[in-house]
Amino acid sequence: MRGGGIASTLSARRLDLEEDDAPSKAVPADKVDTGVKGQLYKPGRKGDVEVLSGKALVEKIHEQLAQAQENGANYCNLLWFILYVGLYVIILGMQRSPPEAFMVEESIKNSLFGESTRTVEYSTGEISTTMESSSHIFEWLENSVIKSIFVDPTCGDGICDTPLEYPQWLDYGCSEDCGTYSSKLTSAVVVNVTAAFEDDEEIEDASWNLCSITHDVCYFSSSQLFTTRNESQVHEVDLLDGVWEVQLKASRGGIVGQIYTESSQLVTVAEIVNGTIGGNETSDANNTDTFVEYYTYVDTTRTIIAEWTACKDTSDSVSQEDLQLIQQSCEDATGEVKRICSAEDCEACSEAKCSLYADCAFNETLDECYTLTCGNEPQACPYCADEDTCEANADCIWDESCKALCSVADCASEACTVSQHACDLQTEVCGSMSTCEACSDDPTMCEKKNGCEFDYQSWSCSGFQEITSSCDEASGGFCTSALLQNGFCDDECNIGECGYDQGACADTANLLTYICSDMCYCNMLADDVCDAACDTAACGFDLGDCCERVFTSELDVQFELWNHFTPETVERLTPDPLLPRSRYLATVNRLIGGVLVLQTRYERGNCSSQRFAALANDCFTGEQSTAPFGADPVFLRSSSLNTDETVYKSKSSYYNLSDPEQVSTLGLPYGFHYFAASSNISAGGSIEGFPVYFDANLGSTRASEFLAYMQEGFYLDADTESVDVLMVTYNAALRMFANTKVTFSFEYGGRVRMAYTVQSFRAEPYATDADLTRLFFETVFVILTALNFVSELRDFFRDFWRTGKPLTYFRSLWNYVDMVNIWLLVWNVISWATFFTTWTLQYDPKERYNVYLDLDAEANFLATNETGMNEMLSFMVLSNQMSDQMGIYTALNGAALVLMVFRVLKVLDFQQRMGLVTRTISNAAVDLAHFAVLFFVVFSLYGSLAYIIFGSAIVGFSTLPRSLNSCFSILLGDISVIDELLVHPNVGAAVIFYYSFIFLAYFILMNILLAILVEAFVEVKRSAEFSKSLPSEVLQILRSSARSLKPFRTENYMADSEIVELLSDWVAESKIIEESEKLGRRTFNTEGFSANSEQLQEVLECELARVRQLTRNDSHLTEVAAVLGHKATSPFDTVLSEDDDDNMSKLAGKIAKNVLHRYGTGTDVVQSRPRIAPAPSSPGNDRASGRRASATLNALRRRTLAFAQGAASPKSRAIRMTRFSQRYASGGKDEQLNSIVDQIIEERVREEDELAED
Repeated sequence: MRGGGIASTLSARRLDLEEDDAPSKAVPADKVDTGVKGQLYKPGRKGDVEVLSGKALVEKIHEQLAQAQENGANYCNLLWFILYVGLYVIILGMQRSPPEAFMVEESIKNSLFGESTRTVEYSTGEISTTMESSSHIFEWLENSVIKSIFVDPTCGDGICDTPLEYPQWLDYGCSEDCGTYSSKLTSAVVVNVTAAFEDDEEIEDASWNLCSITHDVCYFSSSQLFTTRNESQVHEVDLLDGVWEVQLKASRGGIVGQIYTESSQLVTVAEIVNGTIGGNETSDANNTDTFVEYYTYVDTTRTIIAEWTACKDTSDSVSQEDLQLIQQSCEDATGEVKRICSAEDCEACSEAKCSLYADCAFNETLDECYTLTCGNEPQACPYCADEDTCEANADCIWDESCKALCSVADCASEACTVSQHACDLQTEVCGSMSTCEACSDDPTMCEKKNGCEFDYQSWSCSGFQEITSSCDEASGGFCTSALLQNGFCDDECNIGECGYDQGACADTANLLTYICSDMCYCNMLADDVCDAACDTAACGFDLGDCCERVFTSELDVQFELWNHFTPETVERLTPDPLLPRSRYLATVNRLIGGVLVLQTRYERGNCSSQRFAALANDCFTGEQSTAPFGADPVFLRSSSLNTDETVYKSKSSYYNLSDPEQVSTLGLPYGFHYFAASSNISAGGSIEGFPVYFDANLGSTRASEFLAYMQEGFYLDADTESVDVLMVTYNAALRMFANTKVTFSFEYGGRVRMAYTVQSFRAEPYATDADLTRLFFETVFVILTALNFVSELRDFFRDFWRTGKPLTYFRSLWNYVDMVNIWLLVWNVISWATFFTTWTLQYDPKERYNVYLDLDAEANFLATNETGMNEMLSFMVLSNQMSDQMGIYTALNGAALVLMVFRVLKVLDFQQRMGLVTRTISNAAVDLAHFAVLFFVVFSLYGSLAYIIFGSAIVGFSTLPRSLNSCFSILLGDISVIDELLVHPNVGAAVIFYYSFIFLAYFILMNILLAILVEAFVEVKRSAEFSKSLPSEVLQILRSSARSLKPFRTENYMADSEIVELLSDWVAESKIIEESEKLGRRTFNTEGFSANSEQLQEVLECELARVRQLTRNDSHLTEVAAVLGHKATSPFDTVLSEDDDDNMSKLAGKIAKNVLHRYGTGTDVVQSRPRIAPAPSSPGNDRASGRRASATLNALRRRTLAFAQGAASPKSRAIRMTRFSQRYASGGKDEQLNSIVDQIIEERVREEDELAED
């Protein structure tokens, strides 16, 4: 292959020309003169020679170099856009933190759903979408929520889980994990509680305990009970500093006591003693000696902290004088004044009354009540507190061996040495050691002795066992042994023969009437029985037998201990019930506030159809119900929460029974009530329904009781529409919140569907160094997005200015992709800025919301604190909104990324090999459009068919969207639905549907789609066969760019940009020639007449000259124009002078060109063959230059003749040829070419003139 001209300068390189694009022509081999310079040759396929003209070669060089230069810019654009997309992906990854979000969300899902709760499909491992029944929901709540979240700490795990675990004190706390409470911080206190009950019935429901209000603990793990009517219980306890109270319970009061502390100190007393010397007794004073003895004893001081009595002070209504008058007026048979039991006269008190006074105590051995002081009587010996006071009484002896005075009961024992006088006293006189007969002269002592009864008729004291056999006869057989032994005073046995019911009845033999009150007798007064007839102020309230009780049912006696701390510095032992407890989901995700269960309900109304009214009395209206429903199970006998009869009978304490919103018409309290709340964010949002809130402070047992309240209170019934379980957690390690929502939907058909969402988000987007780095990236991205927007806006206006049509920009589908993508990016930037400037700043969750009035209420568990409920519901609304916002933000960013993928394909389209995908789709677009219509029709028909026939039996076809999705899954190879189709009742239709769909949609349509794409791909691949690969092209661009730099540039090196610039003028000139030729081929047609460019210019030029001449010379036209209001001056006068014919010709030519360009008709496709510049003159190429000049002459001759054919006259043809010569003569620089053109013109004009003469 030979070549000349510019090809010779590229001898060191090979210029690859695509065969299809080379504008060459095949010439027979024998007619080719390969010596002509300015063109290229190569052997053809049929033995001929293909010739590539110099013009085509130069154009191809210019095109290839320009394309290379453009590719360099495209590669820069590609690099910029890839960096832009990469930055976007990095920012989204840092904002969303997918690995951390996955860990949080996956751990929550694994904690809530599992095979143990039957919420995971065993075969697939997928989370189930249906629940078996409402009981299954309660089972899930119990196992996945209550037992996994509301778990109390385990003592002994080595972790002191404060505040739920704390140092052990008594039975409280955990010593294994937190140690023990220091004993140095406790105070010793004595608690003396004594019963003073009137009958045994009071014993059964009486109890007491010592509890701390400060620490919320009780000293005794269970309340202390009584076994006898006059039982005294004394406990020395070590108490913590704080406020305490003695909690007393008794149906009729009757419990007295004291709280006191005792402080002891050693006291030494010196005593001068006179004795003998040597141990010999003598009366000689000289032999006596005086010495000092020292006695050391313990001095105990008692400080009373609190005390209480059983009866109130009645001194205001009954004075002491009145009591003494009653005593003096009411004498018994002995004539002795009846003594009144009081603190001043303990000995007058019976055993029942003795314990009513703190200074009195009952001695069971002596069977008498005594004053707690050491007196001078022998009976007082056991009550002396120390040796000194004991020795001060001549009748008492201090026993060193027992360190206390022996009691009278020990007289016969050898345990102690007791004064003989004291023991003899007890055996010789009526006392506890004596028989009943010994007390025959002492009715009072006889009555006090156990087992003795004084008979006033015989004036003797006898035992109950000595009741005469005449009891049965005397009572007429009505006093049976059962009545005698029941402990109550029975009228049938209240006679002397029956021992006055064996002592159960007061002696009424001596009925001395006293006028203090009707039917009140002296022997009824002060007999330890409160007689109703004597219970008046006139009778001294039965002389003390009757009293106004300090309390009935319950009494709390408070006292304070502050020996080690002050109220301000004391630390609570047990956790404050209002202090937020830490509850965790999946170990590390802390529960915020609690778990909300929210129900929405259907509203019932009349059915629209009355045909089957007998089968259904009411129907769902489609509206939501707000009426209260259910029942408080505490007041249901069948409920496990109905354990306290007292609570069961006290509905009015928990509900307003007259309020129809709280109590049903049957008097049963409603269990659940409607609430609604809205968000405090301007975007709105609300939450409403019937809530049950599991407060995080609920213990495991109490949380189970709340669940039982729901289940046994009929929280789920036939009117339930949906139940949402909402919870918000916070993972401190990852600084991530998670909003979890599990929804149970109750469909009309009876099925319960389950759906869930776990959406994590961050409420502090700029808290760490990594966040600040992301902020920098975000700022750069915002700037780049703004530049991207400006660039796209520039393209829009550029197309508009170029064409004058605003819709030109929208003719390209790629521009729509760019526009939508940029707007999405701008919207996402605004959304993110709004999220962290508005939403996150207002998101301020509390550790706990005080929703309920009392977490430990015995009934009406859900009695709410409306303020706390509204705060909690508002928080849930805001959490839902934030998670939804983050979900929407993520989805929009996903859409933006998808569009960016298409934009990357668009940017890669310039590279022949990388643009295969876009060009394949583009080439196959028409076929794909037709295929899409066909596929849509077939696919939709099959989806609808499956929905109609199988939708009632197969869940995959139960709805139209599911049916279409199932059909699509079949195309992708998921044929699991065939098992359900084969067991369908209409199995024939199922088989036909399945296999016809597989055959038509899969085997035919899918293969047609592949065929369309493969055909287009093969065609595109063939066109890119000779193109360079991306690495080699990039390497070439980098190499050329590097060599263009001054430090690496050689003297003879020319950059691509320089070559392109030099060739651009030539190409532009060639284009002008082509446009000129195109314009020359166009004609202006009107009413069957046509005119080409020259004709139109000539007509316009003549007409303009004529009109101009007329308007200048005809004064009449000027007058007419003045009358008509027009100017007679030619409009061309403003641009033309009087003798400016040349300008007139130019103006006419310009008008003609514009008219033909816009309104002319004819083909614009002409083959332009621009002038080929001659090679530089040299001896070696003169012959080639001659051949080239001859070829050029012939070409110009043909062009000139063809161009002048349409001329109307010799003059016009001459003008055209003259202008043609000027256009092709290179501005007069090529003299040889000008002379050739002049010769051609002269010959043609001469021929035309001769023809005209003929």
